[in-house]
Amino acid sequence: MAGYTYGEAVPIPELTGNTENGKVTYYYQSAGAERKLWQDISSTSLAAGEYTLIAVIGQTANFNGCEATASFTVAK
Repeated sequence: MAGYTYGEAVPIPELTGNTENGKVTYYYQSAGAERKLWQDISSTSLAAGEYTLIAVIGQTANFNGCEATASFTVAK
């Protein structure tokens, strides 16, 4: 996921390679903190800093569930 500047438009998380369209739930996490649900994130929801976006992909008939991560920055 692309980073963004505090107070500006927040990019929408995007996942590729989810072949069978398993249910995806997004979370975010800063260093040393617990993951939180990526829900109703506005341009001022997150403080400036480094974060990890976590996509939890649900199991399907042919694939096990898994997680994918990406780092992003909220700049000042």
